[in-house]
Amino acid sequence: KHMTLGDNLKELGRAMAGIGETDSERSGDLNFFSIEQAKAVIDYLNTSLFKHYKLYEYLFHSTRELVISNE
Repeated sequence: KHMTLGDNLKELGRAMAGIGETDSERSGDLNFFSIEQAKAVIDYLNTSLFKHYKLYEYLFHSTRELVISNE
């Protein structure tokens, strides 16, 4: 499924929400991260993947011209 940058940021926020809280319902599946580790993961994703998101979007979701040649 193709997701926009905004959708991916929202999903990251949902995935990281509740880290560090004691309520097990709120902490979700990523409760093995400490708050500092979660911040480091978010910083890494912001400086690597999300910084170049438009480029990846262009590479993987733009239509390309197919050139068939006999030469």
